[in-house]
Amino acid sequence: MAIARNRLVDGARKYRRSGMMEVQVDEYPVTFSSEENEYRSGRLPRSGGLRQAVRQLPAGQRNAIELTKLRELSLREAAARAG
Repeated sequence: MAIARNRLVDGARKYRRSGMMEVQVDEYPVTFSSEENEYRSGRLPRSGGLRQAVRQLPAGQRNAIELTKLRELSLREAAARAG
């Protein structure tokens, strides 16, 4: 009986602590600019700039990025495929 009571008390304490850490917000702040703003400033859109940067990488690095980030393989799987 004591174990069940202690677990119940622990759960109540955990619930209370998590509530104290949360803050209610009506609106979330905007953290990313739109592509329209990037065109106005003369910069490339984020995805275009990233594609261009990946294309400029050496073949081995480009392959590693493709396998781990785009195909979502683990490092072990990517290493096995790359040789």
